[in-house]
Amino acid sequence: MPRDEFSASDRPGPGLTAEQELDVALRTASDFRGSIAGADAKAGLLIPALGVGIGGAGNAIAAPSAGAWATAISLVLLGLVLTSALGALLSVIAVLTPRTPAPAGKPNLFAFPTFQPLRAAEDCRRAQPELCAQAWRQAETLARIANTKYLRLRTALRCSCAALLAFLVWTALRPLLAG
Repeated sequence: MPRDEFSASDRPGPGLTAEQELDVALRTASDFRGSIAGADAKAGLLIPALGVGIGGAGNAIAAPSAGAWATAISLVLLGLVLTSALGALLSVIAVLTPRTPAPAGKPNLFAFPTFQPLRAAEDCRRAQPELCAQAWRQAETLARIANTKYLRLRTALRCSCAALLAFLVWTALRPLLAG
């Protein structure tokens, strides 16, 4: 939950002017926006790979196997592929799902959805400390969003690797299972 007030110890370096501090806060928020965009781009790259993997495993299920044990082993391995790929796909969807938290308390000039362009000029005349606090709150919110996205992306990558490993094992055993 974002804090409403930041103490002097929460702010960067001594001796910064209010304008410099605001600039640092806005650059920090901008860096986190870039991290969020990077996580979204990486998750977007996984979607086609997962589609190909799920399609390939789905087609392989129909492939004939020799004997009950061979069929059982094939189905278990392909079930692992499909389950892992589905877990990865759900994690990718979680990465790409927008999560703009509802603002607690006062509106924030730097945050969506409370930004109101018609009032921006009037809001810019606020005291610099309030603007700095708002910018730091926005940076904190964006950092939390970026952290959540990367945790879910890590889960998607682990599930993708598990699906790939199970598929490679199935591919290696397929000649033995077929006859």
